[in-house]
Amino acid sequence: MRRAATVVKRGGHGHPKNPRPDVLRAHGVSEADVDRVWEAIALHASHGLAERRGLLTYLTHKGVFIDTGRITDVVADELRKEVFNAYPEPTDGPYIADAIIAHGQRSPAAAPPGSLAAHLILQQRQLEQRHR
Repeated sequence: MRRAATVVKRGGHGHPKNPRPDVLRAHGVSEADVDRVWEAIALHASHGLAERRGLLTYLTHKGVFIDTGRITDVVADELRKEVFNAYPEPTDGPYIADAIIAHGQRSPAAAPPGSLAAHLILQQRQLEQRHR
């Protein structure tokens, strides 16, 4: 199911801003599991909540941090390579972290305190301050 969340979050072969549940249905995933994947995607950016909503949501939450390079260790690096080999990043748009940051900066509602977007924006600001 983690791979299912990755496929849907990345939009199948589309763009990460356009998740597509039809990709899962086309691979025979049941409606109940499609709903679980959508819940995981909806909650993955909520620090504190993602960890309490079951394994799929937890893994989706951690997977995004691995995907954006925010979690780095031997296991994360190997998992990241495996996922990227199976589901290459789209070449027609920004990297997912850049897209999350840009969206959060355009819309404050998309980056409430405690969200992944707020966390990434804060990290970006801290990095910019260090390079001044």
